[in-house]
Amino acid sequence: MKPPADLVIRGGTVYTADPPSPVAEALAVTGERISYVGGRDGVADWIGPDTEVLDGRGRLVIPGFRDSHIHPIHGSLLWVECVLAGEDTVAGCLAKIAAHAADTGREVIRGNGWRQGLFGPQGPHRGLLDAICPDRPVYLTALDGHSAWVNSRALRLAGLDRGTPDPLGGRIERDLRTGEPTGTLREWPAMNLVADRLPPPDRADLLAAMEVFMEMAARCGIVAVQEAAAGERELEVYRELDREGSLTMEIGASLLCDPAAGPEQADKLIALRQRYGSALVHPFAAKIFLDGVLESHTAYLSAPYADQPDHRGTLVWPEENFRAVLGALDQRGVDLHIHAVGDRAIALALDAFAAAGRRRGGAAGRRHQVAHLDLLNLADMDRLKELAVIANMQPAWFYEDESFCEVILPAIGPERAATLYRLRTLLSRGVQTCLSSDWPYSGGLSTFNPLEAIQVGLTRKSLAGGEGSPFLPEERVGLGELIDGFTIASAFAGRREEETGSLTAGRYADIALLERDLFACPPAEIGRTKVLLTLFRGRAVHRDL
Repeated sequence: MKPPADLVIRGGTVYTADPPSPVAEALAVTGERISYVGGRDGVADWIGPDTEVLDGRGRLVIPGFRDSHIHPIHGSLLWVECVLAGEDTVAGCLAKIAAHAADTGREVIRGNGWRQGLFGPQGPHRGLLDAICPDRPVYLTALDGHSAWVNSRALRLAGLDRGTPDPLGGRIERDLRTGEPTGTLREWPAMNLVADRLPPPDRADLLAAMEVFMEMAARCGIVAVQEAAAGERELEVYRELDREGSLTMEIGASLLCDPAAGPEQADKLIALRQRYGSALVHPFAAKIFLDGVLESHTAYLSAPYADQPDHRGTLVWPEENFRAVLGALDQRGVDLHIHAVGDRAIALALDAFAAAGRRRGGAAGRRHQVAHLDLLNLADMDRLKELAVIANMQPAWFYEDESFCEVILPAIGPERAATLYRLRTLLSRGVQTCLSSDWPYSGGLSTFNPLEAIQVGLTRKSLAGGEGSPFLPEERVGLGELIDGFTIASAFAGRREEETGSLTAGRYADIALLERDLFACPPAEIGRTKVLLTLFRGRAVHRDL
């Protein structure tokens, strides 16, 4: 007789994300672990007088979702700031900013979500903000997260004027006649000239933001995230929640590298990993922003932009310093997490990984990742596989959003645009791939709900689905592949696949119960599916039954 389980779910479809046995009829949970996965009849031995038994008929049980590239604290702060995502006009943005400024007593007006395509090539002007908020600094990041719009008060506070040089890897947009900063800053080296001079959000705000995020994430079936650009401030928040016993998910973290520092920063990053690591917090990787994004013409391309024939984009890092820092971290056993959007930036990242591999004489168990990979050529797909580098992609981007039509298509032209987001080709070539959201820095669909991303990945259309045809329909992939990307593949990318990521007896009971079977559901309805139950290590962190 088996010891009774705490929970049994039987009668529906159990998608395990475990290739030897991808589908089952029932599972049992005992304590923190899955104790049984298999047929409906076999689970009966696990049912005792105190076992909760849930009917799975018409429902789907899957591993809990794992988002392998997200900014949870930064994104959640936006819920108490000015959210411009979804505003389709300049006037609408300004009205929302003015209303927010009038309603809040905060000494800095912060926000996110303005769309590059609403403004000209030089971006929005500080004068628009000066007219509605001249007395407090205003700092608003673009929807893609790689540009900031600031007012004159913020520029003065930071000491930026026409004599301020562009920082390495960034650009200060300037008035073509006077040379004065216009109020648009491109890429983090330039954005931080202002951001670093503003009073930061206080600790209470950061903790409150993360607590709200965890509640919302649990409703989406999320049991783990990979913080994509962690500094010590974020690690302190995660450690405090961990010590309080308040974490309702695992936290992986990619520690942000400094392009102005050399290989010696490896010591600091390793010290942070040792100081903040715990059973639930895993700061195992290092993050390097190698280039920018297509929307702001800062992604680093092998050929010039179609609408700027003298410009190929921006390398945030000096190339030799990038290679040196990557090599030093690789030698010390640190996994690298590289932001690379343009085809030339991707090639540089792979060149550096290849050189690091030659120095140590092989793969040596590294789990390096390249995130985004928007313009990825076929030869570099093959190099990803050869070098055992993980591709980290965002399926919620895989449709023709407003930025595609307004900015990306004019920027790179139709021939290159037809090579964006080729997930099916990538998988067909055997590249290890995980999936993520990059929330809140995304395209027209700013979401961390994996079910919404899965719908877009299946349909290659927006959630509304009003487009005449899908975007590159030949790149659609199957439902199982998308679920795997958000579960077992992301667990592998975070070095957690032996403990979680699939519904396998003995692994942690990280589980999501969905209200309907996605495999029997029209793809255009998947994003509206409700998560009924989320278990994190056997504990219900969300319940709607």
